Amino acid sequence: MVIGSYGGLIFEVSALKILTFDGYKRQVKAKYAEHEILNRPAVLEFLYRELEEISLTIKAISQLGVTPEEVALTLRDMCQRGEPNYLIIGETVYTENEMVITEVTENVQQWHGTNIGVNTLNVNFKECVPQGD
Repeated sequence: MVIGSYGGLIFEVSALKILTFDGYKRQVKAKYAEHEILNRPAVLEFLYRELEEISLTIKAISQLGVTPEEVALTLRDMCQRGEPNYLIIGETVYTENEMVITEVTENVQQWHGTNIGVNTLNVNFKECVPQGD
């Protein structure tokens, strides 16, 4: 069963393969100017919304039908190419605009000889607003 995707990376759970994520965090912020007024509290002026950011952790485990090296390579490649895609969970697109991967941090917990057995990947996404919008 497919539970989500980002570009060509498919999150799924089946009898043959398990590739999921946890630790989903979403950050939505706005930028304000603060105007000081004599003998009164400052007044805030909304300027614009900032780009949304999402982070999550993917655990790639070879014993669950995943090749951790391929998952890591795919994410690193998307990051380094600046490839924007929609982050989809279930049937929901989680942001108005596509996102790019801004950072991938790998933490290898287990090796099987020269192959990675377990790799935890922390992935940071940032909204990519099309120029002219």
